[in-house]
Amino acid sequence: MTETTILNTNNNQPTKIPNEEKIKKPRQQYKYELVGRITEKRKRKPSANNQIEGKKYDDYFYQLNVVIENKEVNKIFVFKSSLEIEKVWQNIEASEYIDKRYLFYCYNYKGLYRLVNWKELANQETVINSYGRDK
Repeated sequence: MTETTILNTNNNQPTKIPNEEKIKKPRQQYKYELVGRITEKRKRKPSANNQIEGKKYDDYFYQLNVVIENKEVNKIFVFKSSLEIEKVWQNIEASEYIDKRYLFYCYNYKGLYRLVNWKELANQETVINSYGRDK
């Protein structure tokens, strides 16, 4: 069994805990980092069947067809109300993503990836996650 070392905030002493005891975030709260390019954009309207009464939804959203390098994902959905930065929505509407490579920050909601932010990458830039490993 493998163990993880954490720093105890009470006495600043390292404590080992088995991996099985680590607290896991639900899938929809984990922010995924996907590296890739946008190949196509489609404007969509939310289905009336998927709306909850009394909740305000965006008038439309975008479905981005993507080529992702580090995960088997081919679609990312973009809702204006879910984005952290308004500029991302403006760039998508103006199609200012052509021939660019991105690090997409997404939440996975019921198996669908929802964009919350992105970072433009240089074409050959390597992405390193918080653990220092290449993706």
